Amino acid sequence: MKPLPEGIREKSGRLYIEFQYAKKRYYESTGLIARNAEGKLHRSNIVEAAKQRNRRLEGFKYGIETDDDSGDDLKTGTFAEVAQAYLDALEVKTSTRTSYKQLLQIYWMSSLQHRQVSAIKRPKLRKIVRETKWSSNKVKRNAVSVLHQIFEFAREDGYRDDNPAQKIATKSNRLQSTAEIDREHPYQPSERDTLLNWLQSNARVETYAYFLTAFFTGMRTGELLALTWEDFDGKSLLVNKARVRGEITTTKTHKARTVAIPDRVINAINTLPSRFKQGSIFTNQYGREYHSGYHLNKKFREAHEKTRIRHREGPYPWRHTYASIGLTGGADPGWMAKQLGHSQQMFYTVYAYWINSDERDRYELAKIQ
Repeated sequence: MKPLPEGIREKSGRLYIEFQYAKKRYYESTGLIARNAEGKLHRSNIVEAAKQRNRRLEGFKYGIETDDDSGDDLKTGTFAEVAQAYLDALEVKTSTRTSYKQLLQIYWMSSLQHRQVSAIKRPKLRKIVRETKWSSNKVKRNAVSVLHQIFEFAREDGYRDDNPAQKIATKSNRLQSTAEIDREHPYQPSERDTLLNWLQSNARVETYAYFLTAFFTGMRTGELLALTWEDFDGKSLLVNKARVRGEITTTKTHKARTVAIPDRVINAINTLPSRFKQGSIFTNQYGREYHSGYHLNKKFREAHEKTRIRHREGPYPWRHTYASIGLTGGADPGWMAKQLGHSQQMFYTVYAYWINSDERDRYELAKIQ
C-alpha cells in the first residue's frame, strides 16, 4: 500500500493535514473521509487534502493567514448543523442512516438542535439521559452512541476540543455484557418445541418453516426474510444479504456465511410451495416475499398466548435460544460463532454465561470420567 503524501495523516477514519510555519506546527482536520465503503484509501479525497495543505501554506506565505492564535479558534455551528454534517459524511447503509436520524429526532433534537455545539456541556447531556423515558436499554445505548459519534465528529472537525459524551458513552454504551442479558430470555428446549408444535398445527406451513428455521439456525429476521431458493443447496443456507425496511441490503456484518441446518429444517423447506416458483423461500398467503416480520411475529405471539409460554422480548429471541442450547449442549463456540455470523470476541462477550454454565461443566466433566 502506498504511503500517504507528505503532511497528510489518517485518524479515526478522516484525513488531517500537518505542516509547520514560522516554527509553529499546525494539525488540522480536512473534514474529508479517509476511506471508501470498501475500506480502500479515498484517492480523490487525498488529492483534495493535499490541495488544502498547499493552500494553507500559500496563505501564510502571502499574508492571507496570520501567525497568531486565531487559527486555533473553534468553528461555530449548532448541534443540528453539525449532526447533519456528520450524517452527510457517513458511508453506511440507508437503513443505518435512517435509524440514526430517528434516534436524533426522538431523543436529542428537541433539547439540543439550536444550541451551539461548542457550548454544550456534559451535565446537560447527563440531565437529558436521566430524564428521558427510554423504551429499552438497547435504545438508550444506541441513542448515546450516535450522540458520542456526533461530538467526536465535532471535535475532529474543529467545533470543540473535547467530547462531552465520552464518559456517558463509556457508562451507557459498552458492549452488551452477561449481566445485561436476561438469563430467562432464551426459551428452554421444551418451550421451543411446544411453540413449534402449535405453529405446525395452527399456522400456514410457511410460517411454521420460518420459525423452525429461525430456532435451528439463529438467523436474524432480515436474513430469514431475504433467503431465496438460490441460497439453499439442499443441506445448508447461504446468508449473504438481509431485507431491512423492505429493501435488500448486506448482512449486518457485511460478510456472507454458510449456515448448516439439521434434517428437520431441510425437510420443512423442501415442502414449501414456493419451491415451484423459486424466488423467496418464505412467502405470504399471496405467494409474495415478506417485506417485514410483522405478520409472522403476530402469529408467533398468538402461539405464546395459546400455549401460555412467556413471550421473550427482543428482535429475535430464537437467536439467543439457539446459542444457549447449543453451548450448554457442548457445541464448539468457534463453530457457533460462525453459524451466527459473530466475531469470536463478540460471541464470547455476549454468550460467556452459557459457555461457563453449570450444564457445560457437567458436560465437560463427563468426558474425562
